[in-house]
Amino acid sequence: MEMMEYTAPSVIPDPEIGAVPFSPQIQLVEVWWEASRGLKPVHNVRKTREDGDFLIVMAGNLLLYFLNRTAWRAFILMDGQRNLAGVAEELAGLYDVEKNRLDSDLRVLTYTLEKYGLIRLE
Repeated sequence: MEMMEYTAPSVIPDPEIGAVPFSPQIQLVEVWWEASRGLKPVHNVRKTREDGDFLIVMAGNLLLYFLNRTAWRAFILMDGQRNLAGVAEELAGLYDVEKNRLDSDLRVLTYTLEKYGLIRLE
């Protein structure tokens, strides 16, 4: 199987309907990750829709978020069937990317998805 080109995952809120972007502080992400990495992420959204290179996700609060292809693939894997380490392992099999970069990006992405209310950890 050919590896795909890697692009850092991104989640962009739709500011036209009141969604506010934030930039997570790396120190907070690291503390959160240590407490959460064994948990399983589960979708916590009303609906999703594919739109070209983006996945549009509607949160429970009716705000819209746009996920690029990398974030989209990670989000799809966050189905409650695997823990965060399992999600990282699956993504590593898809992308030509250094493990440290993938792990770091996945930490920030997962933290962001949870803070926006798009996933919950069980």
